[in-house]
Amino acid sequence: MKLRYFQSDQDFGTGGAVVRGASVAAADRYLVVSADVLCDFRLDDLTAAHARTGAALTIALTRVPNPLQFGIVIVDGDSRVRRFLEKPTWGEVFSDTVNAGIYVVERSAVAAARRRGVRLLRRPLPRLLETGAASTATS
Repeated sequence: MKLRYFQSDQDFGTGGAVVRGASVAAADRYLVVSADVLCDFRLDDLTAAHARTGAALTIALTRVPNPLQFGIVIVDGDSRVRRFLEKPTWGEVFSDTVNAGIYVVERSAVAAARRRGVRLLRRPLPRLLETGAASTATS
């Protein structure tokens, strides 16, 4: 595996970081792991699930007792994201299933987040939801 990384003194958000990374490492598909994530999620299972669905973006999910610090998710029977809300209040919570901060992203989803600093999960995700192009895998 070839690994490239860079450090930044500003927050680009997930989308901005993916776009910047894609500019130095051209590929058809990216595996994105947030730097603050510690997990035992099988990345090979995640990438295989992504390939099976044909989704533009696959989000690794997990369950937590207190979802307030995370993006909460509802999926359908085909593991497609149907609803997503970033960092809800208790009054907004509709699920204990959360975004684990690990993604498989197709080049088409990177293009959707092309503008500098675009939040991948706040602007492009609703468009991917509309087309059924966002799927999930659960740890």
